[in-house]
Amino acid sequence: ICVIAGETARVEVTVSDPDIDQKVRLSAIGGPLLMDDQPATFTVLDGYQDSPLTGIFEWIPSCDHILGQPYTMVFKGTDNDKDTTGLSTLKTLKIKVVGPPPEDVIIEQASLDSITVTWHKPYFCEMTMEDYFRGFSVYRRIGSNQFPLDTCSPGLEGRGYERVAFSTLEMRGDRYVFLDQDIQKGQTYCYRIVAEFARLTLAGNAFNFVESLPSEERCVQIGRDLPLITNASVLNTDMANGEMEIIWTKPEPIELDTIANPGPYRYQLLSAEGITSSGFSEVTGASFVSNSFSGLVDTMFLDTGLNTAVTAYTYQVAFYTGSSASPFGFSDVASSIYLNVNPTDRANVLTWNGMVPWQNYEFEIYKRDNNTGVFNLLTSTVDMTYRDMNLINGEEYCYYIRSIGTYGIDNIADPLYNLSQEDCASPLDNVPPCAPEATVENNCATAEPGTPATDIINILNWNNPLNTCPGSDDNDFFTIYFSPSRTDNLSDFVEIDNVTDTFYNHTAISSGGGCYYISATDINGNESEPGPIICIDNCPAYSLPNAFTPNLDGSNDFFVPYPYRYIDRIEMKIYNQWGNLVFETENPDINWDGLDINGKELSSGAYYYICRVFEANLDGIEEQMEILSGFIQLIRNSK
Repeated sequence: ICVIAGETARVEVTVSDPDIDQKVRLSAIGGPLLMDDQPATFTVLDGYQDSPLTGIFEWIPSCDHILGQPYTMVFKGTDNDKDTTGLSTLKTLKIKVVGPPPEDVIIEQASLDSITVTWHKPYFCEMTMEDYFRGFSVYRRIGSNQFPLDTCSPGLEGRGYERVAFSTLEMRGDRYVFLDQDIQKGQTYCYRIVAEFARLTLAGNAFNFVESLPSEERCVQIGRDLPLITNASVLNTDMANGEMEIIWTKPEPIELDTIANPGPYRYQLLSAEGITSSGFSEVTGASFVSNSFSGLVDTMFLDTGLNTAVTAYTYQVAFYTGSSASPFGFSDVASSIYLNVNPTDRANVLTWNGMVPWQNYEFEIYKRDNNTGVFNLLTSTVDMTYRDMNLINGEEYCYYIRSIGTYGIDNIADPLYNLSQEDCASPLDNVPPCAPEATVENNCATAEPGTPATDIINILNWNNPLNTCPGSDDNDFFTIYFSPSRTDNLSDFVEIDNVTDTFYNHTAISSGGGCYYISATDINGNESEPGPIICIDNCPAYSLPNAFTPNLDGSNDFFVPYPYRYIDRIEMKIYNQWGNLVFETENPDINWDGLDINGKELSSGAYYYICRVFEANLDGIEEQMEILSGFIQLIRNSK
């Protein structure tokens, strides 16, 4: 939990025992109980008591207790199951103490040269026992950033602010003050203040700075001599008769030098299709003229005859003074919010965007009641996307967005509300099942050396996504993809079969090995992502007999290997008893007819051979580690 210094942290701690015959007791230890200044208390009945037993932890931490790391409390519950010890369980509570935010931040003065920011003195935690308070940091950003105060998130990290003053204690009268002189005309500057705390070394140097919660934000625009658009809101969604409401504010009279820029004064509303910052043209009928500045009162226009169903519109106000044909200046552009509703399985995914000069800090999502036709608030979010779930496929649902925003500037309407167009969609099943995960093995372990390649089987098994993955309850079939070589490139795979089972036997594979992946397809034709690629190598086999009888009687006339599989080539050399080469070949079938390399018939006898074997496996052509060698008995009938 997190607690602001000076406020009360109160936690009820309860211990119970499912065994109604057991009594329980409760105790606590931790740093907050040991503090010299404003220690915490833990109030509970002593000894063993009937279950359940509740104790109250209370702590009002002081400003000296502000720390970057949380304090720890450990609560121990024990029953009297054993005579002396009992059974115990421990629970830990982390307590972070944060500094309170500075209060009453005011922008007292703003000019083209400087901005004066002041805040309340005294600060609640400026007096500490150990001189712990070090002053204030002033943070600034261009444009507002509204966010809810989170007591567990002190400081402003990640909020888009830059620190423009550190550990300042400057005062003017009875208030703290900061003078910002690094400013530019036309910018909206927003400020927040945080208090700084740090311990001191023996040498008096501060270390381990800790920031308080940030103050509320205060903003000001420098040189407000141009209009500000505050609304670009869709009032009617239609492809031909759509309507947009555009509202803007007048320039600040004290900012516009009406002596140097005399009347007449004119607003001209400009628009462009889409969310854009260019391509603007004048809106017909949206020109407002007054001879005096005070006469400029009409700052709203209803733009009609638009296709708000299909496109957003962006607006800008041109401001003219005197007889000049060129504008004195332009407002910042502001677009309508454009909503897209994308259907998916039993859900609609809403996304929206827009371009505005203020900050939209919340979005309300309205949904049409299909029975009454009335739009009701569905939910609100700080994001620009939302998933509406648990819908019925085929039924239409309609929505619009209402943005809530602010300039954070005094005298400007706050909050600012703007509507998107209405958009509708009917959920449909376009969500594929989850990808199956497969395994593969073959029957090489049980195959005999002479088993032909056509009898080698790759056996695939995979899980059914129906059993493991939500949303895969409409699976229809599985597709097996195969590549004869090792690869992770999906384009190398070809579809070999569709099955409804969760197993498959792949036979008659010329390569023997290969790689696979499985996909699942549902009844609406949505195919899953490819499952993980799995690979298995083949099991080459090559062995030789030790005799043949080349007698031209049609029986065993050639020396050939036993049936082999997955062999690319061999390098075989056969020698006579004197070591002379009599035969060589790269053909795995060998087909030696008993003639020497000159075609001369060889006599009966033992011939020595050396044979290097090259396998065709998953990774290409590789030589077997074992070189075959031995003797071949050539046997001829006596003549």
